[in-house]
Amino acid sequence: MNNETEQYRCLFDLVGNPRALWDARAEIPGYGSVMSLGRSEQICQEETELTKAKLFSELEELSNKDILEIGTGIGRFTGDLAERAANVVSVDISRKMLNRAMATKRDDITFIQAAGQNLPLKAGFLISYLKVQCLYI
Repeated sequence: MNNETEQYRCLFDLVGNPRALWDARAEIPGYGSVMSLGRSEQICQEETELTKAKLFSELEELSNKDILEIGTGIGRFTGDLAERAANVVSVDISRKMLNRAMATKRDDITFIQAAGQNLPLKAGFLISYLKVQCLYI
């Protein structure tokens, strides 16, 4: 069994434990930690940039908005959200993913380790969920 096959098998074993799964995926370098395994880093970067362009072209002006980002991952979108918004609260179930995202070191981002489905949400946040879908509450 090659190393990549073993990596897939180990990750599959963690599917029932999301925190452990994402902690394990956080150990994978580059965008492979949050995108489909087996894709090249260049393709992952290109897809990320295309998704950012689409997402931000479809969002209204964010300059006065507080953003709740659920599923931060390694922070592929976090810094870009912070550049456009008043404040960003960035939530992920995995401490290891958050540690990678915190490399952005911005004062206008608050990082919280929590499961997104357990958040006590209140009105007024623009929520970025899975980076492709946004909704207001």
